Amino acid sequence: MIQNTSKDVAALTAIPPSPTNIAPPIDQQLADWDAYYHFLTAGKLSGYASEYVVIHHGMVVAHGADLEQLRTVIAERLGVDKDKLVVPFVDGKECIVE
Repeated sequence: MIQNTSKDVAALTAIPPSPTNIAPPIDQQLADWDAYYHFLTAGKLSGYASEYVVIHHGMVVAHGADLEQLRTVIAERLGVDKDKLVVPFVDGKECIVE
């Protein structure tokens, strides 16, 4: 029979968690670039040809022709730094999926 004493519990809680048990923080920009790539290769951006699209949390949340206006307005609306937004230009030729 194992007995738990307060000394044993204190020793256990002092051990830091294993790195394999901790999920790494999500890099939202990287995740959004990944979402853009998947949308592009699946042909789901053809409706946005020759425009900029804003990808946020894995979704297209806005699109338009003026990059700076789009960044400014959407960053303010979402409450994020405009330099953290993923806003690629969708070339019409990139939208062709064969």
